[in-house]
Amino acid sequence: MTPRGKTRRDWTGLLLLLLSGMMVLVLGVIIASAFRTDPSELLDDEADGATTSADPRVVRCNPAILEQSVCPDDHFCNGSTCEPTPRVEFCKAGRGCREGCLCRSGQVCVNNRCVNKKDIVYKPEICEENEQVAQAVKILAQKCAERKNNVGDIVTTGYCSTADWEKLAMEDERFDLLLAAFPDRFSVHFPHGEPKVKQGKRNSGTNWPDRETREFYLSQVRRYRASMAASRQIFVIGRESPDGDEDAKHMLSVQRLAFVIGLIESVMSEGVPETERAKHRRPVWSFSLPKSKAIDPANFVQTYLASHSQGGRTMAEMLVTWDPESSAQLQTGLQDEELLQVRTRRAWQVLHGDVNRSVLVIPIPCLGDEPARKKSVLDVPLPPKERP
Repeated sequence: MTPRGKTRRDWTGLLLLLLSGMMVLVLGVIIASAFRTDPSELLDDEADGATTSADPRVVRCNPAILEQSVCPDDHFCNGSTCEPTPRVEFCKAGRGCREGCLCRSGQVCVNNRCVNKKDIVYKPEICEENEQVAQAVKILAQKCAERKNNVGDIVTTGYCSTADWEKLAMEDERFDLLLAAFPDRFSVHFPHGEPKVKQGKRNSGTNWPDRETREFYLSQVRRYRASMAASRQIFVIGRESPDGDEDAKHMLSVQRLAFVIGLIESVMSEGVPETERAKHRRPVWSFSLPKSKAIDPANFVQTYLASHSQGGRTMAEMLVTWDPESSAQLQTGLQDEELLQVRTRRAWQVLHGDVNRSVLVIPIPCLGDEPARKKSVLDVPLPPKERP
């Protein structure tokens, strides 16, 4: 082989090698271009925060980075996806606020009901500090709950009707003891046969009570104006006294209830403009107990006039009668321990009639559903210091 032929083969191989290298270089450029990302595009994506995924309806977000956690309007970042913001559902009238709805601005959820903040009635101090009152309200609320089927109506004594309370008073032997726990109670007593009734109606010919007698009643009831104004409800309970036949006794009881309610309304409205009197009214539950629920004078003293539950009031203040003489006579009889025990004497029979010829008034300071006021750190008593 000539040298000239050998040189030609060397150039051919070199050319092939060069072409192969160029092909590899071109192929590398193509591959690099396919996977190349412009850094400016990354910066733009980070600046935009949320990014759009392959599905144009889904917007991605990154809650770990503040700038990337921002979603479009009416959306919020849930995990890594921008989802529509849930619509707010406000509570409608009669619907409990524990059922997934929200109270409107200016209202709060109290006992499963939306209440305006300015209308919230907080638990009075007596219902927090007086254990007897708190326990009595709790028991009354529980007994009221036994007569209600709606779960929203069983948290308060305010949902029971007059018929509910009347039936409860007849069935529960402890009802008198429960009412005796409230310190601002008083009893209104009446003379025999008054107010007179005729054919089911009050006798228009009688002059009882005259102006002086009515004013004496009012002067005694005024002592309790503050406690009645501070109450949430008032029980007015009459007893059928042994005056005449069954019909007459019932009508007397009804007339006495009406008379006492009139006294309460008169006292509560004194000095109050007529346009504002509705604000000062309190729910009144009034009913009469039959003869079978007559109370023994000794039990009356022990239950309603016991010194440990008088709330600082004297017996004279708790017994509301029609004149000074009847007040002194009733107090004397109830303080005579021998008379209370010897029940065969005629004086005891008279005392028994005077006690049951009455209407009991019990202002209830709370219903059992009032929220307690939140106490600050300054209200919490400090523990006593230990002596060195």
